[in-house]
Amino acid sequence: MDYLTNNFHKCESNLKHHSLLISILFGIACLWGINFLPEAYHYLYGVFGTVWAFIYIYAVLNTNSNKVKSTTLTIGILSLHLSAIFSGPILEDDFYRYSWDGRNIRQGIHPYSQSPYEQVSGTSQTIKDDNFDTLELEQELKSFPDYARKINYPMYRTVYPPLCELLFTSELLAKDTHLGWILFIFFTDLLLIYLLIKKSKVSFNTSCILLINPLFVKEGLNSLHFDFFLVPLLLCFLLFTKRNHPFFLGLICGIRPWFLALILWKWRDWKLKDYLTFTLTLALPWLILILYPGFPEEGFSSWKAFVKTWEFNAVFYEILRQASGLFTDSEIYFRVIAWLCGFSIIAILWKAYKDKYACGLVAIAAWLLFLPTVNPWYLMPIATVLIINENYRINSIGCALCTSLPLAYIHYEFIIPGTFTALSFAILEITIALLTYIYCIRKQKSPTGETSHKAFEN
Repeated sequence: MDYLTNNFHKCESNLKHHSLLISILFGIACLWGINFLPEAYHYLYGVFGTVWAFIYIYAVLNTNSNKVKSTTLTIGILSLHLSAIFSGPILEDDFYRYSWDGRNIRQGIHPYSQSPYEQVSGTSQTIKDDNFDTLELEQELKSFPDYARKINYPMYRTVYPPLCELLFTSELLAKDTHLGWILFIFFTDLLLIYLLIKKSKVSFNTSCILLINPLFVKEGLNSLHFDFFLVPLLLCFLLFTKRNHPFFLGLICGIRPWFLALILWKWRDWKLKDYLTFTLTLALPWLILILYPGFPEEGFSSWKAFVKTWEFNAVFYEILRQASGLFTDSEIYFRVIAWLCGFSIIAILWKAYKDKYACGLVAIAAWLLFLPTVNPWYLMPIATVLIINENYRINSIGCALCTSLPLAYIHYEFIIPGTFTALSFAILEITIALLTYIYCIRKQKSPTGETSHKAFEN
C-alpha cells in the first residue's frame, strides 16, 4: 500500500511540475486532431476544448510547481500558436467577411453600402439564404475572389465598427485572398509574445498563462476573430499608467462598444482632457465612416437585425425565455428583460466595487451572458485577462468562462433555440462554470493553494 501511495504522490508531483507543458501539448494535439477529422465532426471541439480547458485550469492552479525551463515553454507557446493559426480554422468563417470588407475599402467601395449578395448578384433583392451555395450564382462568383462563396450570411451588410474596418485593410498584404488577415494576426501575435516575455514587467509564468489560454488560442488565433486585438489593448489599459487609459479605452470601445461600461469605473478619475481624448479616439472613426462617400441611408440595417433576431448559444437568456414564456410569447419582451437584467448586474457591481476595474470586466461578462447571442469570442478577451488577476475570486471567474464556453460548438451544431434541449444545455453550461468557479476558489483558499499568476490587482 505504501508503494502505491508513494507512486501516486510521485505521479501527482510530476503532473504539477509539467502541467503547463502538458496543457500546451494537449492543445496542439487537439487543434491538429480536430482538423484531421471530416468537417462534419468538428463540433467535437466542444468536448475536447472543454477537456483542454480543465487541463489548463489545473496548470494555472499549480503554476508555482512548474519545473519546465522557460526556453522549453517559449518554444511550446510558439508551437501552439503556429498550430492554431496554420492547422486550419475549426467551425469558423467570419474572417472571410473581414477580407471582403478590406477588399471593398481598397477598391473605394463603402463597406456598409451593399451586402455581399447585392454586390455579386447586382440586385437589391431580399433573400433568406445563409450562404452562396444555394443561390445559383456560380457564374457571377467567378468575378470575385475564391473565398467569396464562403462568406456567411451574404444577405446582410457588414456590422463591424469602423476601427475593425481599419484592421480589415490588412487585405492589402495579400490582395484578393484571406491570407492578408492571417498574416496580420500572425505578425501581431509574434510581437505580443515578444513584448510580454522579453519587454514587459509581467512575470514569465503570468505571460505563459495568458498566452496558452485555450479560449485565447482558439478564438483569437485559430478562429481569427478580431477580438484577438482586444487582449493586448486590455493589457495596456490595465497595466499602463493612468494617462494612457482614455486612449486605450477609446480603442477598445471602438472595437466592441459594450466596453463603454468601463467608463463607470473611470469617470471619477478623469479630467476634461481625458474625456476629450476618449471621445476623439472613439468618435472620429465613426464620423469618417458615416461621412465617407457611399454610406447609405440603410447603412445600419444589419445592426437592427442583430439586435432583433440574432440568437446563438443563449445561456441566461434561454432560462429567462422559458420562465417568461408562462406569461407571454413575445420575443421582443424576452430581449428587453434580458438586457435589463444585464444592465442591473452592471449597476450592482459598480455600486459595490467602484474602485475595481476588473469588476467592470466581470459586469460586462455577466451582461453578455444575458444576451441571446453568447459567442465564445465575445467573452474571450475578458476571460483571458481576468485569469491573471491577483484576486482569486476574480481569476476564478475567468477560469469558469474558459471551461464552459467551448460547449458553444456543440450548441451551434445541434441545439434549436427555445426548446427544452436548449434550456438543458444552458443549465449544463452554467453548471460547469459554477463547478469550475467553486473548485478554483477552494484550491486557492486552501493552505497549499498556489496563485503565482498575478499581473494586476484592479
